[in-house]
Amino acid sequence: MLVRHQFGDAKVWIASVEEALLLPARSGLSADERARADRFRRPEDRDRSLAARALLRHVLSCCVSGRIAPDAWRFDIGRFGKPGVAAGLPPIAFNLSHAGPCIALATNDTHPVGIDLECLDPDPRSAIVWDSLTAGEVMAISALPDDARWPAFLRVWTAKEAAAKATGLGAAIAFDDLEVDAGPPPIMTIRSAGRIQCWPLAQMIYRTVRCAGTRFAMSLATSQIQDHDQALSDMTGLTGFV
Repeated sequence: MLVRHQFGDAKVWIASVEEALLLPARSGLSADERARADRFRRPEDRDRSLAARALLRHVLSCCVSGRIAPDAWRFDIGRFGKPGVAAGLPPIAFNLSHAGPCIALATNDTHPVGIDLECLDPDPRSAIVWDSLTAGEVMAISALPDDARWPAFLRVWTAKEAAAKATGLGAAIAFDDLEVDAGPPPIMTIRSAGRIQCWPLAQMIYRTVRCAGTRFAMSLATSQIQDHDQALSDMTGLTGFV
């Protein structure tokens, strides 16, 4: 069963991979989507890719009350690799994230959106990526008791991922240059090469969610800036940007 959460003008849809694979929209996946899934070596990774695309097509059609069939949606790729609905179709902003057996999809009719999902229950391979943190974040997390460090790290990490995805920058940002303040008002700050760039966010939400018997850390961000092309041009010249 799909679970839907409403956060302001953003909606978050959560489903297990198993549930999403059963959606009729799976039969409408494009040849490219199927080819991308086939490139994964592990069956669980292939299933996760197929499930995420099926969920996306299903939800987009739900957003327009079925006026557009799931197999009719087409997608473009932005400057830094963020996918979006192709021109000529309803301009619904969306973003996908998946972890373990769970998929999360954020949609928004008015603002660019980003979402990140990570397993809260650590396994033996879980490790804090210290070099993705600013000096202040390292100090704050290091000062916590051992059992509090992993969830604190995921709260920071998922916020960075969600904000970077909402702004369309994604992997173009070095995370140790990036800070996200949930506010109010929420804001993303990039410090690089002696420059500071602030990016206003419409909202920054953190929640713990459950799916398929597993706990996840989830962050949702919506960007306040509509003209991303101009904003990205203003940021050109910062370290790591092209």
